[in-house]
Amino acid sequence: MPPANEVRHRVQDGGLRGAERHPELLPRRDESPHAAELVDSHGTIGAEIVQRADRAYLALLVRVIEESELDPKRMKLSATAAAQLLLRAASGAAYDAKTPAAHRRHVAEIVRAIVAGMRGAH
Repeated sequence: MPPANEVRHRVQDGGLRGAERHPELLPRRDESPHAAELVDSHGTIGAEIVQRADRAYLALLVRVIEESELDPKRMKLSATAAAQLLLRAASGAAYDAKTPAAHRRHVAEIVRAIVAGMRGAH
């Protein structure tokens, strides 16, 4: 059974994927050869890849939650609904983040709060 910390790390690491939806958090195009590719990920091919990655990441997160000591039912959620909540919240972490470091901090705060709500009584 993976610990709740694994859930936190999976979301925190994966939450940074949301940067493709918030180009202001990415390096400028002239600073990184890959920045343009990320910013353009909403093109036809890029969007399909992002959607597949999102589905795979959601499935991974559901599995990690199901195998952990977390209890999403404490929040009246299924494991799938809890994973979707974590991803939606992590995506919203870019709302007022001015830097990648602020975005990482916001994701960590969100995940910490949601994971705490799913912890069973020990």
